[in-house]
This record gives sequence, structure tokens and C-alpha cells, in this order.
Amino acid sequence: MRNYPEQPPVIPHTTEGYQIDLNGNKCLSCHARARIGESQAPMVSITHFMDRDGQFLASVSPRRFFCTECHVPQSTAKPPIVNDFVDIDLAAAAEERRARGQAMTDITPPRRAWPARTWGFVIDLWNVLRRPSSVFGLGVLVLAGFVAGVIFWGGFNTALEITNTEKFCTGCHEMRDNVFSELKSTIHFSNRSGVRASCPDCHVPHNWTDKIARKMQASKEVWGHLFGSIDTPDKFREHRLELALHEWARFKANDSLECRNCHSAASMDITKQSPRASVAHQRFLFTGEKTCIDCHKGIAHHLPDMKGVPGWQ
Repeated sequence: MRNYPEQPPVIPHTTEGYQIDLNGNKCLSCHARARIGESQAPMVSITHFMDRDGQFLASVSPRRFFCTECHVPQSTAKPPIVNDFVDIDLAAAAEERRARGQAMTDITPPRRAWPARTWGFVIDLWNVLRRPSSVFGLGVLVLAGFVAGVIFWGGFNTALEITNTEKFCTGCHEMRDNVFSELKSTIHFSNRSGVRASCPDCHVPHNWTDKIARKMQASKEVWGHLFGSIDTPDKFREHRLELALHEWARFKANDSLECRNCHSAASMDITKQSPRASVAHQRFLFTGEKTCIDCHKGIAHHLPDMKGVPGWQ
């Protein structure tokens, strides 16, 4: 039984493996006018021989050639989304009750909760995205996808680089009034060669994958800013050792990767270093026994109270 008068008949068998394209139509091997005597299948409706101007053709009209655009195999499978459709019988009953002034609460489907509606929207969107386009050609879709990818990547990379500047880092008063003001008095900020190490030079790796990982870690710093964890000098001093330990541990774990962005052990001329530095680099750095942060703490920012820090004298 059809749910509405114009509903295309459902197919009472599977069509898996059927060829229905420009090169052929498996359905017509049974339902074509010349084959129904042998197959005993119902003939294609006479309306399928009409063109768009209402003229009858000798064979199936091209606009009705692809059967599965309207006809679907009959199935008892559970629908992937809730169906709010009201068939003609329920609609007729509803109209009759409306005429008699009766309530329709037992006919109108109940409104779904918002999680079900949201999930239904996601499923519908996914079905649209994975369904082949019948309007745009493959080349147009590929070109549009490429252009969209370039625009997305350009926007993403631009936003990433904006968050990787000293201006962005010092936009919060916690950084500007504390650690950044300390940096200004160090050789990393002002020196005879004019080379300045800004915030991202020391706290953000240059390699893309490491940079993305660091940005994800920095989301906790945004959380701290929003909830005022260190929004006063007293709070900052109270948490200074904890913050420093976290950063030193990160440097230790990645073998002082940010330091090595500028300072390469392979390029060091130890003959131009002080005797103490030359001996320490040869003994600890070149052998891999220690990394930069093991010895060079507090070179850009003030040290916290170092009581109880392992290995500190």
C-alpha cells in the first residue's frame, strides 16, 4: 500500500549489483515492454515513455531511465533517522477528526528532543555530503575542494602565526607586567648584535608538529587567564616556582628544542668561550649527559625561590 497517491512503487527485491547507468539498465531486462511476456514482471508505466513536452516515445524517456532515482528496494530495516512523515491514511483521519472538532494528539507525531533532532541533522548532512553530485561535475568539485582547502589552510596558518608573535603573548597583563618586563633587562632582549629572542622563539618550537602540540598545551594558559589564576603580582609570585618547574620539565623532555633553534652545539667555537663554559659544554652538552636547561635556568626571567629544587646549589 502506498503512503500517498504519487508514491513510486517500491522494488520487492534487492538491486545490489544492478547496472543502472548511461551504458545500460538492468531493470529493463524484465520490465521493458518487449520482455514482460517472458519475465511476467509489470511493465514500465506508460508515463515513463513521455518526454518533458508530453510526447510519447518509442522507448523509455531519458528523464525516467534511472529507476533508482525514484524507486527503492523494499526493506524492513529500521530507518536511520526518525521519520515524521504522516501518510495519507493518517492525514485523512486527521482531517476527519478536525472536521468533527476532535483532538489530534494521537495522530500528530510527538516532537523529538533536541539531541535526537541534532543527531538527525548530522545524519542528513552526512548523507548529503557522501551522495554523488547530480548537478556539478567531478572537475568542478575537485577544483572547489582545492580552492576551499587553500582558503582554509591560509586562514588557519595566518591565525596560527598571529598567536605566535610577541605582541600576542604580551597582550595579557599577566605576561606583560611580569615575565616580559624581566626579559627586557636580559641579553636575549637587547645586545650588541641586535638579535632579539622574543617569547615564541623560546617557548614555541619551530617544527610544525611540535608547534601544534605546544599550542594545544597553551590552552591551559588561556584557562588560567580567564579564571584569574595569576592575575595579580602576589598570585604570580605564589605560583612562580610551579610555573617554572613545568617549563623546565618541558625543556628537559624535548632536549631544550627551543634553545637549539638558535644555539647549535655543532656550530659552537669553544676556543672563544670562557674556560668554565668550554669545559662544561664539552663534558655535559657534547656528550648528551645534560641539556641546556639543566644549567641555564633564569637567563631570561627571574628565578623563583629555588629551595628544594633538585640539583640546584
